[in-house]
Amino acid sequence: MPELEHLFSPIKIRNTTIRNRIVQSAHITGYVENGLPSDRHVRYYEERARGGIGLIITEAMDTEVQIGYGGLT
Repeated sequence: MPELEHLFSPIKIRNTTIRNRIVQSAHITGYVENGLPSDRHVRYYEERARGGIGLIITEAMDTEVQIGYGGLT
């Protein structure tokens, strides 16, 4: 389909080339455990990448355990 030609073509954003223009927007999966990514969470994003999504925007999550915020625990 010629009208979708650009959708499946690579696009360069600054120094990064995205393999196509299919984007998954951020949404809550509920797969985090104690605010951190779980194995299930990682598999979820791996499957989407294998399925052909060019750019995945993840939900907000921590990358390490937090001790507290602003002196609060």
